[in-house]
Amino acid sequence: MLVSRPSFAAIVALAGAALAQDPASTGPSPTDDLEFFERQVRPLFAEHCVRCHGQDKQESGLRLDHREGWMRGGDRGPALVPGDVEHSRLVHAVRYRDPEFQMPPDGRLPDAAILVLEEWVRRGAPDPRDAPSATLAHGAVDIEAARRHWAFAPVSDAIEAPPVAGGSWPLDDLDRFVLARLERAGLTPAPDADQRSWLRRVTLDLTGLPPAPDDIERFVQDVEPAAFERVVDRLLASPQYAERQARAWLDLSRYADSNGLDENLALANAWRYRDAVVRAFDRDQPYDEFVRWQVAGDLVPSLGDPALDRDRLALTGFLALGPKMLAEQDKEKLVMDVVDEQIDVLTKAVLGLTVSCARCHDHKFDPISQRDYYALAGILKSTSCFENLDHVSRWRELDLSTPAERAARETWQAESRHVDAALAKASAEATHRVDDALRDRRGAHLLAGLAAAKRAVWFEAESFARGNLIVDTTNWGTPALPIVRTGSGGAQHAEWDFETPHAGRQALHVRFAAKESRPVRLLVDGRVIAERALEETTGDWFGKDQRWHVVAELDLAQGAHVLRLERGESIPHLDRFALVPAGGEPWPCDPVGDESLVPGLVRAAADHFASARGAGDAVLAPLFADPESGEFVARLAANDAFQTREAPLETDWPPAMREGVAALRAERAQLDARKPPEVPTAPGVSDGAPVDVAIHVRGNHRTLRSETTPRGALAILDRSLPQPAIASGSGRLELAQWLVDPRNPLTARVIVNRVWQGHFGRGLAAQPSNFGLRGEAPTHPELLDALARDFVDGGWSLKRLHRRIVLSRTYRQSSLASGAGAALAGERDPENLLLARYPRRRLEAEAIRDAMLFASGRLDLTLGGTQLGTKNRDYVTNDQSGNGARYDAPRRTLYLPVIRNALSDVLSLFDYGDPSMSNDARPRTAVATQALWLMNSPFVGEISLAFARRLLVEEPHDLRARIDRAHRIALARPATDGEIDRALRWLARTGDEQALVLFCQALLCCNEFLDLA
Repeated sequence: MLVSRPSFAAIVALAGAALAQDPASTGPSPTDDLEFFERQVRPLFAEHCVRCHGQDKQESGLRLDHREGWMRGGDRGPALVPGDVEHSRLVHAVRYRDPEFQMPPDGRLPDAAILVLEEWVRRGAPDPRDAPSATLAHGAVDIEAARRHWAFAPVSDAIEAPPVAGGSWPLDDLDRFVLARLERAGLTPAPDADQRSWLRRVTLDLTGLPPAPDDIERFVQDVEPAAFERVVDRLLASPQYAERQARAWLDLSRYADSNGLDENLALANAWRYRDAVVRAFDRDQPYDEFVRWQVAGDLVPSLGDPALDRDRLALTGFLALGPKMLAEQDKEKLVMDVVDEQIDVLTKAVLGLTVSCARCHDHKFDPISQRDYYALAGILKSTSCFENLDHVSRWRELDLSTPAERAARETWQAESRHVDAALAKASAEATHRVDDALRDRRGAHLLAGLAAAKRAVWFEAESFARGNLIVDTTNWGTPALPIVRTGSGGAQHAEWDFETPHAGRQALHVRFAAKESRPVRLLVDGRVIAERALEETTGDWFGKDQRWHVVAELDLAQGAHVLRLERGESIPHLDRFALVPAGGEPWPCDPVGDESLVPGLVRAAADHFASARGAGDAVLAPLFADPESGEFVARLAANDAFQTREAPLETDWPPAMREGVAALRAERAQLDARKPPEVPTAPGVSDGAPVDVAIHVRGNHRTLRSETTPRGALAILDRSLPQPAIASGSGRLELAQWLVDPRNPLTARVIVNRVWQGHFGRGLAAQPSNFGLRGEAPTHPELLDALARDFVDGGWSLKRLHRRIVLSRTYRQSSLASGAGAALAGERDPENLLLARYPRRRLEAEAIRDAMLFASGRLDLTLGGTQLGTKNRDYVTNDQSGNGARYDAPRRTLYLPVIRNALSDVLSLFDYGDPSMSNDARPRTAVATQALWLMNSPFVGEISLAFARRLLVEEPHDLRARIDRAHRIALARPATDGEIDRALRWLARTGDEQALVLFCQALLCCNEFLDLA
């Protein structure tokens, strides 16, 4: 039988090329580093450092108001070593670990600020401040000069494609723009890619999955000119296209399934935002409407379609999904930090601008003033994204149910309340009738209880013989009365050994506390007794909340037995167990006849009443004076010495009362059977009280300018696009209309550039979220504008834009170039900016994992849903809940949980961006840890095993055909004769039944599989 057993030497021998460094790999963007300095570091220096280390004053000879200052340093030498956190004096000082060297002197910086400085140093301390102090002055922004910048100029209404010499090469006008640039540089385009390469490229590009071997052969045999169009139309119509394209937007919108930061709570309903994005791409929702729903979907009128209305609300999660310091006690700071994060994500994603850099001062590089920033801040501060601002604030979730669903739910709730009230009343009346009768026979019950106690078996929860639970004597329990609770995260279990002195039927009672339902599986002697034992709640987790519950009745032989409790996650707090002869007679609540328990009970009572000693010394004196006395326990026993079993109580009810309660329970059961579905909710926003915001001096919410700034948008576009007319409400809907107004020169350019980037690895403008003055100009500005104009005129259709690009001759080029033309291109255009060939690049994490699952035949193409496994607002990782995220499901990687601060291995290793911030372009790296994961990961081993088993089924007899089939599945092409011969020699030499598994793993590790070419 095949089992996965990777061999390092074997895999390296077969696929050594997979470990080679990808020449196209890139690291973090310098622009991102400078933005990090402007947004995070410069405000810290301005607020905490330059007063003593600036132009007017230089304590210890150190200046921190420009780069040369900290490089030169002061009396102690340079203030920091770029890239080396531990040897940087600045970091050492702010950590406050040396009592003789602490800065700032008036108090330690918050931990978050120290982490910012450490990260800045780790990034190499990027600092654009060339001149002392002058860069800190807020001069007037030159709006007129900036309006001539290419990104702020209006998009031309009609742009003619340039004439070209190679008139037969272009298939689309966009090809003419590309070819014209190549011809001006004296370059020629590469030949077309072969059909198999193009099909693999376009299928992975549009859907994130490889083509199936049958699809490849069908396309190769289709000689009609429309074959390419048919392939593209089929791919665009598939739901996998929507999943693939949604991933890029989810990067921009910093999608995650947990909050991160101080309270890493589960955003357990965030998946509804993700799935709404997927559906929007699937139905080709016009991009202008898509943006309106992202920003103000709750304010857009109903469309009359329940499904669309649900998506319209869910898409406001774009503003709601950012990380929040929920435990921040300065709530105004919390609100303004959230507003800042929303401005950052919104303006980057839609406008391609870094507007949040103007929070503390006018933007240093772009024509964006503080006034612009706080005009937008007013709109977003007038938007509610919190349900409350309690000690730990609570983010807002929107009810996604339709009016009809809400009405049905309210009707059901009213009927349920009526039946529950009647049932409670009837049960109480019957119980009181029985209690009155029992009270008359208390003496007899006490005597019976003592007799039952002698036949009962008692054992404490902390006496378990085997298991991974924790005996708690300091938190929920005490030394006198310990409890047993959940151990480290994951599955929980424990076993108790006990003996029964007599054979017979026994009732198992368990005393425990539980604030939430945590049902456990109960086994006795290896036999499952109950799948959901102890599912009741008692009020809270403390000792005072412990209650006895009858769990089951057991037929037990005389002698030794084993009781086992197990659960896949957290368990209730356990105190003790009792086995009492069945039969309905009363039994003692606690074995007060066991003298060894008396001192502990007395001490527990003493602890409980300690706070009352001042008021009741006379009453409690005997107890505190003699804690070994059993008198107090005796009195407790006299007051509450016995309980009756729950079930027989109803048998003692008068027949008429039993029938009435039974009828009400039947009615309740019928109600439960038609209970409406749970209310679907998702993180979102709604309008709050309208408010204009004053400019915050240095971004500090405690130092405000005297006048407020009217809510609005960016002044730089006022000539071509009037300010949004905000008459009432927050102004979000008006802002959304302003963003997608056809006259807005940024919105269409930005999204078209992002789509181009998705197909070629680089946008026509290299920095997709920085169209400002410091951003690189487009390599093909006329092409960018022509595509933007056509995009708007074509109804903002993204599918139409994708179709046009992937059917172009530019996209059809081979990624391989040779001969004199390739050498000339390498000399004149080494970065391939002019696109003389198709740019080969590494697949991203999701496509790599999905392609592996596809090759194995295990890929589950189910759409939507969540794999999180943690309740909404519960901690995603802690000692109680564990990490319930599912990473092993064979679903598309899009559906794996994204946990802030705890990404899955495949995402973190293969350059997934930080989900706490907007990500517009993932770095492409090829590093040793990736190769080690490919060779040693259990996931890759299991996939290789499944791939091998698939090959044995599809090609059970012919080894050459099996090797060829493996290449067709993994690499979308037949194996060459040389590849087959090498594989045959290696398989024969190895002579191991695992050789096929290793061969499959080698294919999955090679560059040809991992790259898009």
